[in-house]
Amino acid sequence: MEFGFNLMKSLRSVTRHTGIICISVALLFSTASVNAQSIQLKFTGKLSGQYVPLDSIRVGNLTQFCDTTLYWPDTSLLLLYASLGGQRLSGSDFSLCHAQPNPFREACAFSVNLPAAGKTVVTVSDIYGRRVHTFSDQLGAGMHAFRFTSSTSGVYFVQAGFGSRNLAMRLVSLGGGSGRGSSLQLESQNGGAVSVKAAVSTLAAFLFAPGDTLLCLGFAAGDTAGFTDVPFSSENYTFHFGEGYPCPQAPLLSYGGQLYQTVQIGTQCWMRQNLNIGNLVMSTSTGQSHSDCSNNGIIEKYCYNNDPANCTVYGGLYDWDEMMGYITTPGVQGICPVGWHIPTDAEWCVLTTYLDPTVNCNIFSSSGTNAGGKMKEAGFYHWLAPNAGASNESGFTALGAGYRYSGGTFGDIKNFAYFWCSSKTTSGGVLWSIYYNYNGINRFFTYRTDGFSVRCLRDL
Repeated sequence: MEFGFNLMKSLRSVTRHTGIICISVALLFSTASVNAQSIQLKFTGKLSGQYVPLDSIRVGNLTQFCDTTLYWPDTSLLLLYASLGGQRLSGSDFSLCHAQPNPFREACAFSVNLPAAGKTVVTVSDIYGRRVHTFSDQLGAGMHAFRFTSSTSGVYFVQAGFGSRNLAMRLVSLGGGSGRGSSLQLESQNGGAVSVKAAVSTLAAFLFAPGDTLLCLGFAAGDTAGFTDVPFSSENYTFHFGEGYPCPQAPLLSYGGQLYQTVQIGTQCWMRQNLNIGNLVMSTSTGQSHSDCSNNGIIEKYCYNNDPANCTVYGGLYDWDEMMGYITTPGVQGICPVGWHIPTDAEWCVLTTYLDPTVNCNIFSSSGTNAGGKMKEAGFYHWLAPNAGASNESGFTALGAGYRYSGGTFGDIKNFAYFWCSSKTTSGGVLWSIYYNYNGINRFFTYRTDGFSVRCLRDL
């Protein structure tokens, strides 16, 4: 998966999701007069409220354009950075710091941080559990850098033991090098002061300084979750798999001068807000089915009651042809930004049945038990009472935006949310809707000159 380094610096404003997941990366500097400070990031994952093991974690620095990957069971990232003061690096806990690079060719480096002096055992085993190398010695408190080399491709496991505690991580060798087998060497042991010179060649690939924006992606059981953050101190994070959290590849989307949040629901990445793009056209009431938009190459929208303030809150209302860009192919980009498209009827079915398997996608009627409730914003700011079952568990945040009737009038604000899809029948465009007094979901078709809300779906 291509990493999202083209994300804007406005990603810094994405809401943080704190929890527990571990990652460790070391950045060492080549100037001995510069002292090291540290930040430790720890990570875990949850699915439906239950902890799940992480297969791997990818951390990218969006400010300095570099990234690193951790592989289970290595889930702790230690970020070392330079400071000009005289403070020495002193670890408050026992940690095994992420290998860099990993996977590697010929050599990689990792560090063991000790909270106090004591006997330390570091072993390297192959994938069959056979010990390849063992280091055992009395070491002082602080960070100790090790170098592992291998000319043979394969998977290795590093285990560090200190007192009654043991930590482990996985190394992946791509082979290459001198062909002299493998080795494990202690590169530095300065009782708290990191030996910069010894490890800079292998650990300087991941750059970090306080204030940098990090994008973290977690992978577990074939699913992906992610977030961005700007850490200034050690943090605990949780990757939330499933629905309700920003899309890891696109937490924010800038389009037409407006910033949209996104939401990951199952395997789909949706806009969290209704689309609001285009020039306002005034809806005229004629009593006859008609559109006040035209195929003029300019995106046009209606605002409820012809009031631009309603577009700011609820998004624009679009007739079907304008939304599609006057193309009738299902799944077309239409008025969505590049890389996104107007969802098809089938894609709406994927969304609603993911939330509620009892939804019937083969009928033009109401169905299901709670998909609508899971998609509605809770409370009564944008919905009338009783706003039945509204929990917004999915994070979709549907608002009661109402609609523009094909005859030119408006109705149902705070009562209903109507969403076009890019599919149609011989009788009109297909849409899905949510009601203030109903917990399920509705699917039907109507005049293509009606005006409804639009949500864009990210291309796969």
